[in-house]
This record gives sequence, structure tokens and C-alpha cells, in this order.
Amino acid sequence: DGGCEVDPDAAPDVLPAVVVVVVLLLLPELPVNLSLPAERMYDQEVAQLWLSH
Repeated sequence: DGGCEVDPDAAPDVLPAVVVVVVLLLLPELPVNLSLPAERMYDQEVAQLWLSH
């Protein structure tokens, strides 16, 4: 087996999860130049969720 090779059938299932993880990891690092009100509200909700833990 090629070890590192990703099964093409698995890729469609894995890719969305990887994208979500990467986005969640990057969101706190991004300056709020994504000036979409929806994204700002979402960021505030996430921050409140983290703070309330």
C-alpha cells in the first residue's frame, strides 16, 4: 500500500471535515476584515460560547 495515498472514494467525505477544521483554526487568526455582518455576528457568538465554557 502507498501509505500516504488517500483513497479517492474517501476524499469526498474527508475534505469537508478538513475544510471545517482548517476554517475553525484560522478564524481566530483572521482580522475582522471579513466585514460581512453575518460573519461578525457569528464570530461574536462563537466567542461568547468559548467564554461561557
